[in-house]
Amino acid sequence: VLKGAKWVDPSNYGNDPKTTIEAALKMDREEFSAANSKWFLSEQLRATNHEHVFRRLAQILRDSLNTG
Repeated sequence: VLKGAKWVDPSNYGNDPKTTIEAALKMDREEFSAANSKWFLSEQLRATNHEHVFRRLAQILRDSLNTG
């Protein structure tokens, strides 16, 4: 689901809050914003919409009833 999203991963900085924040503040905010704006419009995220998920679950159940 997060493919294409961009974030600061604390594990890259030893899970140290101060080090993580310092590193994050040095990063290019525009780069993160552009990547995440694109991600918000992605099919991966759209596929997690509750309506899409319920539709897919209904299809799986219908298919299993038809083959069972």
